[in-house]
Amino acid sequence: AQIVVEVNSLVKSSQYSQSQTDLSVNLGGTTLNLVRRYDSLSHDEMGSFGQGWQLANLETDLQTNVPSTRQEYLGIFAAFEVGTRLYLTLPDSRRVGFTFAPVEQSITGLTYYTPAWVADAGVDYTLESAETLLTSAGSKFYDLVTAKPYHPSSPNEKAFTLTAPDGTLYHLNASGKVIEQVVSNGDRLFYSDSGITASSGETIRFIKDAMGRLTFITAPDGTKLVYSYDFDGQLISAQNLQLGTSTRYGYAEDKLILVTGEPGKVISYGATPVISHSSADLGSVSQFTGSVINGFVNERSLYSFSLRDSELSSTATGTVLLSVDVQGSALLPKIVGITPIATQTNVQSAFALFAMQQSGLNLLELNGLGDVQFKLSIAGDLNHDGQVDGVDLQLLSSAISGGNYLGDVDVNRDGVLSGADLQILGSNYGFSANRAPVVNGTSVLTHQDLGVSIPVGTLASDPEGDAIFWKMVNPVNGTVILREDGQTAWFKPILGYTGLASFELMASDGFSAS
Repeated sequence: AQIVVEVNSLVKSSQYSQSQTDLSVNLGGTTLNLVRRYDSLSHDEMGSFGQGWQLANLETDLQTNVPSTRQEYLGIFAAFEVGTRLYLTLPDSRRVGFTFAPVEQSITGLTYYTPAWVADAGVDYTLESAETLLTSAGSKFYDLVTAKPYHPSSPNEKAFTLTAPDGTLYHLNASGKVIEQVVSNGDRLFYSDSGITASSGETIRFIKDAMGRLTFITAPDGTKLVYSYDFDGQLISAQNLQLGTSTRYGYAEDKLILVTGEPGKVISYGATPVISHSSADLGSVSQFTGSVINGFVNERSLYSFSLRDSELSSTATGTVLLSVDVQGSALLPKIVGITPIATQTNVQSAFALFAMQQSGLNLLELNGLGDVQFKLSIAGDLNHDGQVDGVDLQLLSSAISGGNYLGDVDVNRDGVLSGADLQILGSNYGFSANRAPVVNGTSVLTHQDLGVSIPVGTLASDPEGDAIFWKMVNPVNGTVILREDGQTAWFKPILGYTGLASFELMASDGFSAS
C-alpha cells in the first residue's frame, strides 16, 4: 500500500537552497538568464548538474500525488481525480502547488468536463494541462473518446502549460521539463538535450557526459561555461572561461556544505540550516604551499582549500599528511570532519597534523581573537617546492645527524629532530602537487584583413593529464575569440593593418593557470 504525505509549505525543515545565474544572454531578442539551482531536499536526485542541482530554466521537478500503477512503462497510468495535487518549482525558484478541478460542461444530452487547475493561495502563475474532453467515474477522470485514464504522459509533447504573470508561457512535457518558452511578445525558445534555440536560429549549445550531466554550455557570443564532477556525481566546480572565474563546491553526507566565492559560504544543517561565511579560498596545494597568510580571527574564522586526486595518488599510501601552523593563537586549528593525528601548542602558537584521505574542497577553522599568521604545508616538503623527495630527505637527515635543531625541519613540531620526523616525511614521500598546464607559443602567417584559425589544443600539455581550458587575453593589433570547439582561436587583424600582431594564451586545469 502507498501512503502519500503532502508537506505544503514554502520552506521545509532543514532545507537549504540557492540559485546562481551563470549566464545572461540575448537570444533572438529575448533576454535569457541561465539559472543553476540547488536544493538539499533533492540531494539524492540527479539533475542537469549532478545530485541536487538543476537548470532552473529547464527543470521544474514536477510531482503529483497520483499513485503509481508500476506499469507506466507499458503506458498504463492512474487517472487524475478531483483534488489531485501537483507541485512544481517555478522559474523564480518558488515551490508551488496546484489542485486539479475540472470544469463541468453541458450540451444537450451530454455532460463532460475540461481539465482545469486552481493555484494555491499566493501563487501568481497559472497552470493548464493537455486539452481533451473528459468523462468522470466517481471522482476520477477519463478521456471521453478513448476511455483511457486522464494522465498527461507524453515525454516529448506538451503535457502542461505554465503561464507567468507577464504572459510568458512555459510548455512542459509530462516529466515537467520545459520544451518551449513563448515570451509575451511572441518570440519562442525551444529546449532540447542539445541546447536552447531561438526562432532566429541563435542557439545556446549544451554538451553532456555519459551520465546526462551538463559539462559545457556555449553562448552565441562564444562565452563558454565548464562544469566538473567528482566520482560520486557531485558538481565540484563551475567555470566561466571568458571571465576567468570559477566557483568550487564541497559536500558532506551528500549535501552541499562549502561554496567558494567572495565571501564563501559554509552551510551547517539542522532544524534550520545556518549559513556562515569563509574568509578566503586558499586554493590548491600549488597555490598555498610556501605562503604565510595574515588573518584576523574574531572567535572563529573559516578558510577553504582543495586537494586533488592526483595528489592523493602520488603517495604510496593514498593519504596526504597536511600540517597547519598558527602564530598568534594557542587554540588548535581544525579541519572540519578530520581528527588531527598530532598536535602541539605553546603560549601564542599551535600546530596540528592531519591525515587527508579524500580529494575535494575542505574547511579550515581557526579560533581565538586577534591577528594571526598561519600556513598550510605538505608535511615533509621542507623546501616548499610542492614535492616530497630526496632533497627533503637529505635536508632532514643532515639536520638530524648534525645535531642542529631547526624549527622548520621539525616536521611534527615536538622540539626534537628524530625518527618520528623521518617517518612522517616517509609517509608523504613521492608527493607531487598538481601543476598548471605548460603552454608553448607559436607563430602563424595571415594576410591583410584576413582572419586566421589557430589550433591551440596542441600548444599545451598538463603534467597530470587534466583537461585543459583556454582563455585568450591582451590582443595586440587585432581581436581574438575562442571557437565553439574550445580548441581553436580565431584572430582577426585590425582593418588595413600589416605587421606584427599577438595575443596571450592562458591554459587552465580549473585550479591553476599558466
